[in-house]
Amino acid sequence: MNKKTIIIYISVALALVIVAFGLTYAYFSANVKNNDQAEETEILSGNLDIEFQTSQWINNTNMMLVNDENKDTEAEKAIFTVKNVGNVKSNYELYLTDIEISDNFKNSNYFKWELVITDGATNQNTTYTGNFSGVSNGRLKLTPSAKTINVGNNIDNCVLKVWLSNDPENNQLDLFNGSFQGRVELVAVAIAG
Repeated sequence: MNKKTIIIYISVALALVIVAFGLTYAYFSANVKNNDQAEETEILSGNLDIEFQTSQWINNTNMMLVNDENKDTEAEKAIFTVKNVGNVKSNYELYLTDIEISDNFKNSNYFKWELVITDGATNQNTTYTGNFSGVSNGRLKLTPSAKTINVGNNIDNCVLKVWLSNDPENNQLDLFNGSFQGRVELVAVAIAG
């Protein structure tokens, strides 16, 4: 077999692979709405939208102490929905990214967060909680495992709260004049089958 024949075979095989890939490729968009800085992300097979009722950013430059029982009304919030508007069952995870946190909050067990996801199909709440001790600037995973969202235009309603927990038994003066900001991010993957 000469070089010319080998090159032709390789070219034909490469062309077949490209055509086969092009015919079977489907894409999955994770769209962020109500945010002028968001970019569309392409993933495989489906379509999820994340829409923010408030903002993609959650921040405060001068946080105050909040009693835990008042967090629902007094904590900083990001309110948003995750919609499956495609035709493929999908898994998603939520993160806080682009975190900027003042030093007095980084090692505090008093700086807390809570994420409540209300499943649109079952109306069941799932609550994830944590604090920012040991978190530096960067990224924090809010959902310990992937959340499944079925097809059929299902909508999960989400509320992320961030607050400084008041503890009248301890001196918390070191928590004053702190600041925080982070951006909610969705990472989604279609489920095969």
